[in-house]
Amino acid sequence: MSSSYLDKSGREARAHTLRAVNSLKHVLRQVGGSPRNQYQKQKSERLQFYRQNPKQAVYYRRWQQTLNNPLASFELELPWITYSAIDWLKRRVNKRSRVFEWGSGGSTLFLISRVDQITSVEHDPNWFKLVRSALTKKHASNCDYRLVVAQASSKSMPNWKAIPEAYLSVDPSYKNMNFFDYCSQIDEYQEQSFDLVIIDGRARGSCVYHAINKLKKGGWLLLDNSDREEYASAIKLLDGWQRKDFYGPTPGHPNFALTSVFKRPKD
Repeated sequence: MSSSYLDKSGREARAHTLRAVNSLKHVLRQVGGSPRNQYQKQKSERLQFYRQNPKQAVYYRRWQQTLNNPLASFELELPWITYSAIDWLKRRVNKRSRVFEWGSGGSTLFLISRVDQITSVEHDPNWFKLVRSALTKKHASNCDYRLVVAQASSKSMPNWKAIPEAYLSVDPSYKNMNFFDYCSQIDEYQEQSFDLVIIDGRARGSCVYHAINKLKKGGWLLLDNSDREEYASAIKLLDGWQRKDFYGPTPGHPNFALTSVFKRPKD
């Protein structure tokens, strides 16, 4: 793959992220006044957060250094989850771990040197090319990397209504599209195949549904942005699982977020 193409792919990925940031600013204007006023409110809330959680202050400088770079997570080879969740992940995985993830990028690059095997599923062709190039440069033979794009939906899918999110994305770019093929990639594996499943891509509620039986007993499911309303029905499927929440800053993102992990019961 030529360097000029990679440069183009990198620019496209950066532009996609910047469009998301601009969309966020538009939402902030609608729900909380101007971005400047919203920023002042968030700044006050964050100061209060650090006073109440002094151990989190260790992440503040690292987070601030990434804020002008929407691709910081990828370039630093870090998962795009909260810093405290990243530290949890460092302690959790080892060279015997088998991992499945929906949503690739910095997390994929972070994990390939730390685990035995990882299967990573991506929905965006441009992002897939960028990550695949990075994996190739690292000679990552332990990564099964897959591109699975959204499909056009039809009216012949009534049974999907019982599935959390019904294989749909809230992103308007995917209106009248479904992620059934994407979410069901894990189905080809036997039950209890994975020590860890990471869900940080599209139609996350549906991914939770497919992941449950593929986790080993005592294994962990990581769900990013777990405070989003659209994931509530999927989280109910994990009733009885041990839960840990990690709230705080995320590499390259201006807002604090919530990453949660759920441990499958051993009995």
